[in-house]
Amino acid sequence: MNHEGRRLRRHGVNDEHHEISDAVQRISAALTLDLLLHPHNDLSLPVLLPCNFAVYANDLVSQAQASAGLPERKILEPVVPGYNFIGRSGAETEGLFVWCIPPDLMWQQLDRRIDEVFVVLHVFRRVNSYLNAEHLQA
Repeated sequence: MNHEGRRLRRHGVNDEHHEISDAVQRISAALTLDLLLHPHNDLSLPVLLPCNFAVYANDLVSQAQASAGLPERKILEPVVPGYNFIGRSGAETEGLFVWCIPPDLMWQQLDRRIDEVFVVLHVFRRVNSYLNAEHLQA
C-alpha cells in the first residue's frame, strides 16, 4: 500500500528478483553519464491525446526551446506516423503519441510555456490510466 492508501499496481519481477510497481516511475539509469544523456535514453511515455493538441504542443515547446537557445526537438511523436490509435487520420481525432522528455527539458521553470504543456500532458496521462483501469474492470 502507498501513503494514500491505494494499492500499487504490480508489474512483475525483474532479473534481480526485485518487484516492479507504480511506486517507481520516470527514473533513468545508465552505465555512464554520456549514455544517460544520449537521446536514445530520453524518458519516453505513451499518451493518448487529440492530434491537434500534439501539433500545438510541439510548436509551443519548439518556440520556447528557441527562446532559451536550446536545440529544437519535437516532444510528441506519433507511434505510427499518419495513423492514429482509433484508425482515423486528421487533426480532430485522437492519436497515440510517445512523449519524449530530453534531459534539458526535465527541469521546471526553464520556460513557463514548457511547464504548462507538461502539466497538460501529465493530466492526459492520468486520464489515460483511469480510463484504462475502468475498461479493465468492465
